[in-house]
Amino acid sequence: MSSFRLLVGLRCWIDAVVSRLWRCLLSLGGASYTTHGPVTTITGDTTSNDEYLALTDDEVAKASDNFVESLLPEKIKALASRYNGGRSCDITGQARGSYNVCFFVKFDNDEEWVVRIPIEPALYKPWETLLSEVTTIDTMRTTFFRQLVGYLAELWSLELPAIGSLMLCGNASQPIVGGLLTQYSNDACRDMPSFASSKAFVESQFDLISRYLLAPRHDHPEDEVRYDIFCLSSMKPYFSSVIKPEFDSGPFVLSHPDLRPSNIIVNEEMGIVGFIDWQFASVVPRQLCTPPSWVTGHTWTNYDKLFLSSFSVGLALGDKLPEQLNREWRDPSSTSLHVAHIIRRPADLNRVFQNYFAREQDARELEEAESKLFQDPRVASEAQQIAERNARYTEYLKSQGRYTKVA
Repeated sequence: MSSFRLLVGLRCWIDAVVSRLWRCLLSLGGASYTTHGPVTTITGDTTSNDEYLALTDDEVAKASDNFVESLLPEKIKALASRYNGGRSCDITGQARGSYNVCFFVKFDNDEEWVVRIPIEPALYKPWETLLSEVTTIDTMRTTFFRQLVGYLAELWSLELPAIGSLMLCGNASQPIVGGLLTQYSNDACRDMPSFASSKAFVESQFDLISRYLLAPRHDHPEDEVRYDIFCLSSMKPYFSSVIKPEFDSGPFVLSHPDLRPSNIIVNEEMGIVGFIDWQFASVVPRQLCTPPSWVTGHTWTNYDKLFLSSFSVGLALGDKLPEQLNREWRDPSSTSLHVAHIIRRPADLNRVFQNYFAREQDARELEEAESKLFQDPRVASEAQQIAERNARYTEYLKSQGRYTKVA
């Protein structure tokens, strides 16, 4: 078994997508290579390549070398740029195997791709070989996401009597729901009770998030504090409305808050065999039991759409999935997905607001809303006091030799 590594999956996908364009590169050096063809034998008879190779191993190796040498770096960079929105790039490295040559390119936004080109003289059917590989990778990815959907659906369907964390009691086979343990209540050293009300749970989480964002921070001046307060104020209505009144008393279900790829164990066929890091698993309102952030678009990479698409395929292929789950998880604009992510990652609140809620509003309207918020003297005074405290905190850290400049 091996840990599933997201970057490995990304590289496989990028290889497959970019490599489909290898035909464009065959003309880069103006050379044409033929590996197989009719051969004249010792007796003078002509036979097909089913019986004899047109080239010896040494000749294939030499033809392969010539093919690789004929590839022009500028054309490779142009090809990569063409399929990444015209971004400029540089080749940072090169690697070669028996059947493919890889060029590692880095774009002007620090994104890195691999342009992989089949070595034509070494392959009998290069295009068919590539198509087979792409199909295999797609099949494995679909299988993986279908399994992931299935396991998450099991958690989504596992109802428990309250919100909190599972604890042992006298009967080990019948755990109880105790106080809530989360990563951020742990970091804040705060005790959290169990909850019988979804609304009370969401309110407690919003309070925890607010305390986290407005806690002492060095090099965090008043304009940044004001924006934190504005984002919190703007997001509060979404927290208040994410739970419908009829679901305030449940259902409550088990949720794993940290299903990052490195916490998913797979076998050589990409079949899921287990999940790890359950220490902060907890019972939450069903509306907030959502897929991991890297498949809901909350990691803000260029691959979010790919993962969301693959996850949707998994949903479509899932047998007997609850209708509510299928409907809610298929919609990337669902408020529950955003609120659930912020509860898991409070530091992302501002970014979620910027990417999903502020984007739908006019910039001038946002400026007016922020200005109106701070016309309230109490809010303006709070921002000023927090900024002054941050300045004192910065000086304190410096005096203690504990200061590290913000990157």
